[in-house]
Amino acid sequence: MRFLLLSLIFISGILPELYAQDRDITLRNPSFEGIPHIGNVRYANSILGWSDCGLSKFPGESPPDLQPGHFKVKTEPYHGRSYIGLVVRDNETWESVSQSLSAPLKVGKCYNFSLYLAQSENYRSPARKTGISAEESAITGAKLDSIDHVTPCVLRIWGGKSSCQGSKTELLAETPVINHPDWVEYNFKFEPTEEHYFVTLEAYVKTPSIFPYNGHILMDNLSSISPIPCTIPEPEISFENPKANIKVEEAFFEIKASAKNIFSDKNIEFNVNGKNISDFGFAEATGKFYSRIKLREGKNNIKLIGSNESGTVEDAVVIIYEEVEEEEIAVVEESPKVVEAPVVSPSKPLSNTISGLEKKELKEQQTLEIKNLNFEENSFEIGTANFPILDEIYGFLKTNQDVVIEIGGHTNNNCDDVFCKSLSEKRAKAVAEYLENKGVSASQLQYKGYGSEKPRYTNKTPLGKKKNQRVEVKIISMGD
Repeated sequence: MRFLLLSLIFISGILPELYAQDRDITLRNPSFEGIPHIGNVRYANSILGWSDCGLSKFPGESPPDLQPGHFKVKTEPYHGRSYIGLVVRDNETWESVSQSLSAPLKVGKCYNFSLYLAQSENYRSPARKTGISAEESAITGAKLDSIDHVTPCVLRIWGGKSSCQGSKTELLAETPVINHPDWVEYNFKFEPTEEHYFVTLEAYVKTPSIFPYNGHILMDNLSSISPIPCTIPEPEISFENPKANIKVEEAFFEIKASAKNIFSDKNIEFNVNGKNISDFGFAEATGKFYSRIKLREGKNNIKLIGSNESGTVEDAVVIIYEEVEEEEIAVVEESPKVVEAPVVSPSKPLSNTISGLEKKELKEQQTLEIKNLNFEENSFEIGTANFPILDEIYGFLKTNQDVVIEIGGHTNNNCDDVFCKSLSEKRAKAVAEYLENKGVSASQLQYKGYGSEKPRYTNKTPLGKKKNQRVEVKIISMGD
């Protein structure tokens, strides 16, 4: 009986530990939910689930703030009703928070973790130079000077054996400088070289930096820490259109491909007739590749190469473009039979409006959203359903050849700044090329990608995100 009892105790202690490694490591209060408040002594340790590391590391400094609504911070939460604001200071102190993990991070294991970060336009908080503490100001009403904590900084993620980094720590990840006003998701892969029972998140100055400075970072919506394979699967590349060598009769061709286990467009090489082409779109999340190319007459060699740390793969196809010459229809007169000429329906008249407005109703610098011209996420492909919408723009520009427009491409915020900017410019360029190929003069067309800088709709709903993947037209010049 004693042996059985000891065995049960051993199993009950070990099995949960083993099982925990096959499931997510959860965090308490991952979105920093609570009543937004200023971080001062009265509210110390008031962020549920999180410990303020400044209490021991920098005694006398204020704890982190729960935002929005304080120090002129107006950024809406990405999730829930609040988020945390962490600052760095020019007296070489900084804010950080920590908590114990539901299961330890193990050596030889790999993990995935993500969170959302942003920077507020304003973060004006009390200055230390007054000599008046935040607590004293709250009690006596004494006025504090204030300073701007607006210099961009980075986020560091530490693992440790005790709270707030402890004696033995390991830097698990560090972000680039956070300098964007919109919430952006950051993903990390942890490969710990030590066993860790705590995680610490800290704001820190960008390095190298000669002098400390006043800055801040906003953080929301942390994910669980999920076990993932440490070995990277081999990359896979395959054309979806065309799937094999083909002959075509159109000069422009839409290339579609699948590129799996490739984590950046920098790891893709797209080659047409021996020349590398950078004008393509790639969605890392779905592995979808897209480009629209102009074929030369005859044989076109198309090659797609992808790589990751495991190796390099490629796929290749040949597209033969043979221009079809229009056949001349000869009218043969037979006697006594009379051959009547075919009835030709009149062509559709060109539109003289854009978004329902005539030229006289427009003014320079006016921006028009092209309704119902939306793109699928992470794509700049123009579908046939969009042709009638673009044909109205074509008709307006052909009718008013003294008008110059800018085509502006926009995305939602489901991508980082670089990818969003690149994708939106490709969308605007695709529209401009469509119009130019139809016959609009290049002198009437400009295009620009704005990325996610100018959302017209909320990015907090699927419908809003879809609508933000849009194209706008700005009237640059009206001519005489």
